[in-house]
Amino acid sequence: MIKKSIGLLLLLVAIVATLFLNGNILTEQLGIPPLAKVLNPWHGLWSGSNSDRDIELEGKDGPVRIVIDRRAVPHIYAETMADAFYGQGYIEARDRTFQMQFIRQVATGQLGEYFGDRTLSYDKWTHRKGIPAAVKDATKRWATDKAVSQSHMAYVSGANAYLAGLDYGDYPFEMKVLDIAPKEWTLEAAVSVFKYMGNMLAGGNDDIEHTNVKILLGEERYQKYYKETEAYDEPIIPTSVTYDFPLVNEGAKPDGLYEHAIYDAYYEKRNKNIGSNNWALAPSKTASGSPILCSDPHLSLSLPSIWYEVNIITPETNVYGVSFPGLPGIMIGFNEHIAWGETNVGHDVQDLYHIRYADDDCTTYHLDDKVLPIEYRYDTIFVKGAAPVIDTNRITHWGPIVKRSNDGLTDIAMDWLVAKPAPPSEGNTFVRAMQCKDYDCFLRETSTFVTPAQNFLYADKSGDIGLRVNGLLPARLPHDGRFVAEGDSSRYGWQHWIPREQNPQAINPPQAYLTSSNQRSAGTDYPYYYTGGFERYRNRAINDHLDTISAVTTADMMEFQHNNYSKLAEDMVPMMLAELPTVSLQPAAKQIYETMLSWNYNYDADLVAPTYFEKWYRELRNNTWDEIAAYRDTMAITYPLSTTLRDLIRDEPNDQIFDRLHTIPQETAGDVIRLAFDSLVAYAGRHDAEYLRWGHRNRVSIRHVAQVPGLDSGPLFAGGCGDVINAQRGTFGPSWRMVIGLGEQVEAYGIIPGGQSGDPRSAHYMDLVEKWRTGQYDKLLYGRSLEEYLNY
Repeated sequence: MIKKSIGLLLLLVAIVATLFLNGNILTEQLGIPPLAKVLNPWHGLWSGSNSDRDIELEGKDGPVRIVIDRRAVPHIYAETMADAFYGQGYIEARDRTFQMQFIRQVATGQLGEYFGDRTLSYDKWTHRKGIPAAVKDATKRWATDKAVSQSHMAYVSGANAYLAGLDYGDYPFEMKVLDIAPKEWTLEAAVSVFKYMGNMLAGGNDDIEHTNVKILLGEERYQKYYKETEAYDEPIIPTSVTYDFPLVNEGAKPDGLYEHAIYDAYYEKRNKNIGSNNWALAPSKTASGSPILCSDPHLSLSLPSIWYEVNIITPETNVYGVSFPGLPGIMIGFNEHIAWGETNVGHDVQDLYHIRYADDDCTTYHLDDKVLPIEYRYDTIFVKGAAPVIDTNRITHWGPIVKRSNDGLTDIAMDWLVAKPAPPSEGNTFVRAMQCKDYDCFLRETSTFVTPAQNFLYADKSGDIGLRVNGLLPARLPHDGRFVAEGDSSRYGWQHWIPREQNPQAINPPQAYLTSSNQRSAGTDYPYYYTGGFERYRNRAINDHLDTISAVTTADMMEFQHNNYSKLAEDMVPMMLAELPTVSLQPAAKQIYETMLSWNYNYDADLVAPTYFEKWYRELRNNTWDEIAAYRDTMAITYPLSTTLRDLIRDEPNDQIFDRLHTIPQETAGDVIRLAFDSLVAYAGRHDAEYLRWGHRNRVSIRHVAQVPGLDSGPLFAGGCGDVINAQRGTFGPSWRMVIGLGEQVEAYGIIPGGQSGDPRSAHYMDLVEKWRTGQYDKLLYGRSLEEYLNY
């Protein structure tokens, strides 16, 4: 054991040279923990892994029994839901101690307690956005709601019942390496996890990018290339749904756009690889005559998984699915009567405003013909091994100033829904919804959910399927929120909210299915304007398939969740190939041409065609939009949608946008396509066939939650990409695949990319990775007796 511990420590010293936070913040070497502790053969690095399969606890209302099946899934038996949450808190604290503790630090801007001043810039940015302040405010609100407080404090008590029994030998592996101790769980910690989800799924905007490109291109060209809607959009809510209700935002949006380019600016880019799919089939579509619901949320891939599989059993209900460790309840799952899942809506709920100061010292600003003082918020950031840092943040009517310029002329403030007060009942949304038995209940119990707005998909045993775009959404007027606005008038801010009953929604549509893949919520006839980041291809692939199939089984749907067919490639490749001079192609180019000509547009891991297309398309895109790309080093910009490029090649191949800067004569679409193909040929010539196989270029990997090297999956040879149903690339992908058949006996299948345990020493740390990579599922053990779970 000592030899093993010494070897591991030497390995850690060698490999833990960098630590990444949220995939893009680089830190320096981790400190080495005290040697006497980590090398202790009884309480050192390799001690403390849990393996108990039958746990008995004493809840407030009676005994709580947790039986762990051989897949490490806990089945929690309790007489009341509060006691069930006590058991959930206990077992999740046991299996995901470090993950829960780490996410709290991330959300509250206190990573410095773990990593010293190396994460100070990240912690400051978190405080500047106002997340820790929002956590404190929401904690006070949640505490005033008896039902919310009861469920969360039951969970908190269970978590602390486990944490209180820990000694150093039981500490998580990572905490021994970092020489830190777990802190007790609190209501504030639970709220921080909730706000972490909001930051992850509703924490971006591209207001500055669109402001800049509109200035660069001019109004006419901007409107041509940056269309928000297209005739062939297939929205989440079927076009058969009509809208007939009084609007709450009648009138015209006042002028108030900031009309200048913004250099070296604050901005957050939405990551296109964060995407999800779900769909529900009505009984007329299935072989069993019962609905099938499929849920496939795509998020950051981590070890342990962002989700935790759990079964809660009380005399009133038996609910199974995945939870978000740190919070009570099940977010995606099913019970004896219903199944449900969510995808991210993607509406923009983070707006930026230019602050016009009233004095040279930038201590006052103009708003509504008044001069108001800048307010100051002093945030304390704790730093391991050093004195706390007091960070000063400047607050306006709109919210914090998130970008400061040297001269104060382009300071930008942010108004953000996640940082605003919300009804405390939001905290129990999933606690209530998971106990429903019909759609009326489900709609009612999810109606208080505020943010991040989600597409709540539903199906039940009676045959109903339904979907509501669920969350608090501003009632915008045209182009509201798309650009940076002037901040000197409150008229430019959010004036009204869409009533929940007016949110886009549908039940039992004629097409006999409902699906969401982060595309636009509703068609152009929906009377409220909305903007955001929306998907254009996965939804088309799903709808095309679901339109044509019948007698569907759960096995069919499991296979379909792994579909790699690219609608983008289907749109682009034939047009691109048609521009090549096939007669005069050299042998190497001819081979690539023939490979592309015979490609079935699947992003399968063993193919080279996806690599060829990605390189070819990227070169084509960059050369087409070079007028915009020329400014990337000095300002934030964004390219038009890929569908815009497709339409220009097809309909306007001589458009001036294809003319490259600093070249004579003027190029056409065909010229740019051939130039990009030449780059592809040169690229392919520099690499062998094995290197070019898509599974190597896709770079799928599952990282440790704190991005610690050596505790990840390593590179996985996998297909898929961000634009196909199997949307996995890099460190993003399907975080929980679930297929539920709602027959007389529930038929349930699922898989997470990792394992149930967050302990790298456990056999269940990443025992499911290979199953996940190869498209396998586990049959979810549900509706059995306690003895069957124990013996399974």
